[in-house]
Amino acid sequence: MQPRDLEDYVAYHVARLGTDENAFFALIDRMDGILPILTRTFRSQRDPSRRACVLEVIWQHRDPSTIPVLAEALLDASPQVWKEALNGLVALDRPECVSVLEAGRSRRFDSDTDGVYFRELVDEALEQLRHGFFGEKGW
Repeated sequence: MQPRDLEDYVAYHVARLGTDENAFFALIDRMDGILPILTRTFRSQRDPSRRACVLEVIWQHRDPSTIPVLAEALLDASPQVWKEALNGLVALDRPECVSVLEAGRSRRFDSDTDGVYFRELVDEALEQLRHGFFGEKGW
């Protein structure tokens, strides 16, 4: 598939995310060069729900090269997006994900309540990576 065709493919299926289950799987099943296009698509989306959907597609590829975009998304203003980033970091289950989450703990929020909630979820994700969900890791 030519690069322009792949971009059209991504645009077609991203437009259907959330309404067509096949769009989600079409984007996950596609491997050849799709992650950079999905990353650009994620960054260009204004709607938080759409950004969260695209981010889920990105992390479902289970590619460690996506850790930087997940780290970026962890700082997103939308809880829907940063929660999806947490899901992805836990799913990738790598030491680099622990580092991203530890760094993310210092994120500042306008509201103390929002900050406490964020750190609780980050701590839960760290616990899953270090001990629980995937077994003893030692990192």
